[in-house]
Amino acid sequence: DLLTRALAREPEARFATARDMSNAIEALQQSSLSAEAVELDEDDLQALVDQLREDIGDDDIAAGIEALVGPARRWAVAADIFTELASEGDDEGDDQPARTQLMLRAARIYQQELRDDTKTEKTYRAILALSPGHATAITALEELYREGEAHENLLDLLLERMESEQEASARGRILREVAALYEEPLEASDNALVAWTQALIEDPTDTRAIAAVERLALDENQWGEVLGTLNESAQENTDSPELAAGIYQRMGRWYADRLQRLDFAVPCFTQALQLVPNYQPAISALCEFYEKSEAWP
Repeated sequence: DLLTRALAREPEARFATARDMSNAIEALQQSSLSAEAVELDEDDLQALVDQLREDIGDDDIAAGIEALVGPARRWAVAADIFTELASEGDDEGDDQPARTQLMLRAARIYQQELRDDTKTEKTYRAILALSPGHATAITALEELYREGEAHENLLDLLLERMESEQEASARGRILREVAALYEEPLEASDNALVAWTQALIEDPTDTRAIAAVERLALDENQWGEVLGTLNESAQENTDSPELAAGIYQRMGRWYADRLQRLDFAVPCFTQALQLVPNYQPAISALCEFYEKSEAWP
């Protein structure tokens, strides 16, 4: 039974994921319902379908179809109807928002009522094909992939989001998750190092990214790639002086602390000060190094 499987000694006998266990519990709950499903009135359903085909943007009619199939536990019928009607029409037509809403209804039914991950994913993907960047579809797919531990699919989706995301903080969050996926479940440390470096470009003070780069950069070649990427980004972001100064500051610290190259570190701090006069982190670093070397300029 469910409890025996959940507590099985052998890993292969247990549920593969938490989502699988949740689905099993849901199925058990559904099977224990005492009320019998009522018979679906096919004529009433067809009348509603005909009306919705005439005006697919009418939410009341779509809701009426759901209300009709619910007591009959014929949710698959409603989901398939919505999917079929949404597929009719021109992708560039004025009915695109209405068709998207129908597909969202179908996706919700596949996911919540039918627990069909395959059709849920397919429907949300169809929504993105019809309405690229649709936030609800993207969020739902991300949750689906996380729960199902579909790491490769989640990674691809996150990288797709990166292409259209403009907000630096949001890009940083995406890159941190991308880097974590590369590093842990996918065991691709080189790709993880690249992603963590890119996260630093979005926020040079990101302590998690700093620690990750220091953990993953194991030799001078890798440090050279990291610092080269940061330098290129700093040069490209001179129109954002605070950001560029932060990147130069991080480069200077690593040249000094990790590579023991004060001859490279000092120019980085100097460049930061040229971009942002009185930039305190750079001033502090220069004072520290000049004091240690007793070679004040």
